[in-house]
Amino acid sequence: MQHYGMPSRLLDFTWSPYVASFFAMEDGTTGCDRAIWALRLDADQANMTRQHPQIVDFITAEFGDTVAQSLHSGDFWDDPMLVDAFLKVAQTQRFRALIYVETDQINARMLGQQGVFIMPSSIDVGFMACVATPGNDTHVASASLLQIVLPNSVRREVLFNLLRMNVTRSSLFPGLAGFARMLGDNLEQALMEGKLKILASA
Repeated sequence: MQHYGMPSRLLDFTWSPYVASFFAMEDGTTGCDRAIWALRLDADQANMTRQHPQIVDFITAEFGDTVAQSLHSGDFWDDPMLVDAFLKVAQTQRFRALIYVETDQINARMLGQQGVFIMPSSIDVGFMACVATPGNDTHVASASLLQIVLPNSVRREVLFNLLRMNVTRSSLFPGLAGFARMLGDNLEQALMEGKLKILASA
């Protein structure tokens, strides 16, 4: 829905560095360097909640041990009422955290893009404020953000290698729209390599 102007607290990421590279390099109208933003959410590897311990501690303090136990089974995030209650309390308490959201209703586009959504717990501040290092602040759950800069000079090489790996608009956007956009990419590539010339007539 974001592609059509719908406001959302979800920010889409991908598990694949190759898909991220494609989206960083796809726009041929700019000459600046590109960047991939890699996000690592600290996770409690001892259980299957995959949530930062500070989030678990926060939920335990606000909702009690019984509700907190549902984090381990995943039932907490499957309950819309609990998630809504968590977001309201997090907003009130100014608890800053990033939570990744996966869905079991995968469509072809999300499957091709290996997509995952990141959701900030508070919307009164920007995304970067929720990434902040917590230090001694128990109201912030830590996450680290890494910027990987890709020079614009390697754009054609990167896109060509991704093409050989079948990371293209048609694979990332299944359907007619993706196929048509891939044809446009191929046209751009041919023009840049001098394999095709367009003659303009008055």
